[in-house]
Amino acid sequence: LYDTVVYNLMSDTHPPGYYAGMFAWMKAFGHSRLSLRLPSALTGALAVPAAALLARWCGLSWTVAVIAAWLIALHPCHMAWSWFARYM
Repeated sequence: LYDTVVYNLMSDTHPPGYYAGMFAWMKAFGHSRLSLRLPSALTGALAVPAAALLARWCGLSWTVAVIAAWLIALHPCHMAWSWFARYM
C-alpha cells in the first residue's frame, strides 16, 4: 500500500486517499467489476444532493440549490466518464 500511494503521488491524478480507500474496499468486497465501480457510482450519485445541500448551507435559495444540483448532474465530464465506466 505504501509503494502504491507514494508512486501514484508522482504520476497520477487521483489523490492518495483514493488508493488507500480502494485498497480497504477491495479487501472487504473483492475485485469484481461491480465491486470496483460501486464506490465511484455512489460518490457520483451522492454529489448531486450534496451540491444542493452545500448551496443551501451557504445561504443560497432553493432555486440556486436546484440549479447547482442540475449543473453537477448534467456536467459533460461526469456524464462522459459515467458512460465510459458503464460500457468498459
